[in-house]
Amino acid sequence: MSSLRLLLGLIPSTSKIEQAEKMLSDEYEKMKSFAVSELLDKYTRLHELVNSTAFVQKKKEIESLNYKNSEEFSREKEFLSMQKAKDIVMYFKTVSGNMLKRFRELDGSDRIRDFEDLENFIKSNAFRQRQKMKPITFKDTDEYRKFIEYKSLQKDPEIKAFRKAKKEMPRSKAIERFEELGKFINSSEFLAKKNMKPITFKDSEEYKKLMEYKRLKENPDIKDYYKFKVSKEYANFLNIDGSARLKRYNELKDYLATSEFRDRKSYLLDKKRFEKTQEFKDLQEYRNLQKNEDIIWYFKVKDSNKFDELKKYELTFADDFNGDSLDTGKWITNFYWGDKLLKDNYSVENDLHAYTPANVEQRNSLLKIHTKPENKTGKIWSQTTGFRTKEFGFTSGIVTTGKSFRQKYGVFSAKIKLGNPAARNNFWMLSDRITPHIDICRTSKNKIWTDFVADPGRFSKSSIGPKYANDFFIYTLEWTRDSLVWKINGIEIARQSSNIPQEPMYLLLAGGVELQPRTREDDRWSAELAAPVVCVYRHEPVQSLDGAEDALAPHPQPLAILPGHVRAPGTEVVLPDLIAPADQAEDRQRPLRHQPVAERSPYRQVCRAASEQAPGAPIAAGGPLRPPRLLVRVVAPHEGQVRIRRPLVFERPGAVDLSGLVGDKGRGQLAPERGKREGAPRHGRLAA
Repeated sequence: MSSLRLLLGLIPSTSKIEQAEKMLSDEYEKMKSFAVSELLDKYTRLHELVNSTAFVQKKKEIESLNYKNSEEFSREKEFLSMQKAKDIVMYFKTVSGNMLKRFRELDGSDRIRDFEDLENFIKSNAFRQRQKMKPITFKDTDEYRKFIEYKSLQKDPEIKAFRKAKKEMPRSKAIERFEELGKFINSSEFLAKKNMKPITFKDSEEYKKLMEYKRLKENPDIKDYYKFKVSKEYANFLNIDGSARLKRYNELKDYLATSEFRDRKSYLLDKKRFEKTQEFKDLQEYRNLQKNEDIIWYFKVKDSNKFDELKKYELTFADDFNGDSLDTGKWITNFYWGDKLLKDNYSVENDLHAYTPANVEQRNSLLKIHTKPENKTGKIWSQTTGFRTKEFGFTSGIVTTGKSFRQKYGVFSAKIKLGNPAARNNFWMLSDRITPHIDICRTSKNKIWTDFVADPGRFSKSSIGPKYANDFFIYTLEWTRDSLVWKINGIEIARQSSNIPQEPMYLLLAGGVELQPRTREDDRWSAELAAPVVCVYRHEPVQSLDGAEDALAPHPQPLAILPGHVRAPGTEVVLPDLIAPADQAEDRQRPLRHQPVAERSPYRQVCRAASEQAPGAPIAAGGPLRPPRLLVRVVAPHEGQVRIRRPLVFERPGAVDLSGLVGDKGRGQLAPERGKREGAPRHGRLAA
């Protein structure tokens, strides 16, 4: 049926397909963008919130609140009770009265201290004994005792002799004492004392202190001081002041005076309290968002099957050629190996055209590759003779992603106007070797062809009419593990289900001619390939033999395979693509050796020449992977076959020591690291 539709030209319009795809894609992007929008995030959070058990319970609690059952009511009731208590009332009466103030002013003052000192003295035994004293006369004094001593000395014979002597005589201590007492007896001080009146208690200092004590005792301030000190009022003050009861009273008083309490009390007494909560605001906002048109639309399309096809793929490469020049970060205007090793353009054997960057043009969001008659000296590759120069009569152009992007499996698509069906314009795919080779579409012999070359001995092809060459159509290759499907504007052209490539491949767009024109003026082979967009998508992740995902593999860095080591800075290395089978190895017991990728590789001589010029230079190559992940699949040569063993994942780039991974009889001996489960992917060792 599809063949008949292609024959009759009854395929969907390119513009309608693009319009429908754009509308669907725009809506899908809108859905993805809305999925991470702040509005949806807010709705989701509110949805989870208002439907949560905690929120529902909180709402019930708020609506069931009652002031009389609240802690605030209990505190207020306790405070009012304490406020009426006699001890509290008396305490604050005392604190606010004058008596306590006057008491505190006198308490500890000099007046009280002096009064109490007098009182203690008056009550002492010494004072009481002094109060009972007899009157004191001259005979009770020291002066009288000295007078008696003087009279006694007068009767002493030595003193009498001294007093009668006419001449000087030696003075003894008795004579000196007599003369000293004589002077004192004749002094005015002694005479005053001799004539003294009798001294009674009233003449003493103690009597004066007694009088001062009695005067102070009758002082109103002191009387009030001691009266207050022994009063019940002061006792109550001492009992309450600084107590836990007073502390509790003040805490309650302060709490009831806060705006927090007043607001809480007002809130609890408010019958519409829920409407004033944050929960009510959240609920109202949620209900408003439920009516939002974008949210209604999002949940309508989110779980529908509208975008099922789009969800199957992830865009991994795209170029809409929107710029004044080719994006050299994506494309090179050369074969990959020509750019990497030869540093020059070359053509392959039997090509009638030379590839030049000048024949590649990007303008007005369109990539154009021109094929035109033009004399040009260039290089050509021959499997037998290698590289040599050749004079070409035509020039054309080529662009490839060999240096920037490769992928295994996915959807490879381009909107292309192939142009002259008699020329050779091509949208195709390659890996590191000349095969596998996939033509997604190409013109030749006035037809449009799709080709698949698994290896030089196995190929298949199909064609459609030339009518599709002169306008823009969307050519697509759908590549899975088990099949290759070619399509034009969504209509299947061809299908391949055997010998499916299992290695990353890159994209090429190229022009050219196939037949030598009869005359120089014959421009039938002039052609122009035009492409406004190229896209590549990845299928959902595919599981490997070991259960690990096959990684998206852009083209690896140049890789040097040395005895016992693989140096792979930041690359993904799939060893079956880089190591020759066992029957090509000289000695299977020796460490892995560097080998040509394939005997028929057009790059074999280039690699050998580069190796001879610079020992250790890359022999096999792959492409840049998003660092730092490095996936190495161990290969064990055994019975002429290459066997894939367990994947080894290296966390950082480096030299990978493979010498211990290939053991007896070519079987990979993989000892798990300590702490790893048997059967889990294991980590290899990084050599210094």
